[in-house]
Amino acid sequence: MTTATPHLLVEVDGRPATEADLRLRALDTYGHFTALQIRDGRARGMDLHLARLDAATRELFGTGLDGERVRAALRHALDGVRDASARVYVHERQDGPSDTGRTGDTTGTTGTTGTTDTTSTTGTGHARSTTGGTDTTGTTSTSTSTSTSTSTSTSTSTSTSTSLMVTVRPPAALDGRAQSLMSVPYLRPVPHIKHLGGFAQIHYGRLAERAGFDDALLTGPGGVVAEGAIANIAFWDGDSVVWPDAPALTGITMALLEPRLPDAGLPSVRRRVTLADLPLFRAAFVTNSHGVAPVTRIDGTVLPGDPALLKTVTELYESVEWDRI
Repeated sequence: MTTATPHLLVEVDGRPATEADLRLRALDTYGHFTALQIRDGRARGMDLHLARLDAATRELFGTGLDGERVRAALRHALDGVRDASARVYVHERQDGPSDTGRTGDTTGTTGTTGTTDTTSTTGTGHARSTTGGTDTTGTTSTSTSTSTSTSTSTSTSTSTSTSLMVTVRPPAALDGRAQSLMSVPYLRPVPHIKHLGGFAQIHYGRLAERAGFDDALLTGPGGVVAEGAIANIAFWDGDSVVWPDAPALTGITMALLEPRLPDAGLPSVRRRVTLADLPLFRAAFVTNSHGVAPVTRIDGTVLPGDPALLKTVTELYESVEWDRI
């Protein structure tokens, strides 16, 4: 039986989120997440999502995160919903008030799309919420308390020292509309992790929108291009797809596309790209959990575009198999 997608459902460790759960997460921005689009109960790049969550959990909390525990938490939160936008957030488990003095005291936001992710997309690693807010504002869950699958790995993993929050919202996708980006002087800290607390991404994204752009493009010293505020970006010089070689999150959509491009006749390289280089490129596109979209303008530089390139990249992404959750 298929269940209608809720406006917003939030579960923590397999049960409906309580006020205390949400209060704690509003004050603790030390954590990470991944954002998924789910169709017919499946998600693209599931193994990559699980690997991302495990690696970040090990780096932040010194313990692994069992993939089956994540799958079980997702399945429980979905509870018959076949199509959805979902996120899995990882925090350190706290049974009482923290006495470490390291818990953030500012309300955390995760930037998604997506240009999330995004919800942050991006973001966020890549995941700014499409509503401009956080995914921890409430719950429409009607499910009863249940336990999620937990297991320990044979090395350093004791996943139960972490807490999982899963959010479920209606599905989202890019509409194929060309995007314009405004460059901003900002690089994400600890960029390889899709961490919480993406204030600057949201801030610069809003500034870009006020200036008439769709989103922000994050750049470093010397105008080095890194990534979109909630997406990865790639350029086309007529010979190769060029991914900026700069501190950035490797998004799941990018990770799925990059190794597949050569088999589609599109050589893929990573190299330094600066704002001064933009006139050398014929086209650009952004990728996040919502899909692929062309970029036609960055600041005052108009990119001619290449419909054949975008068609190939989009079809390549759409051909990626959906994995069981």
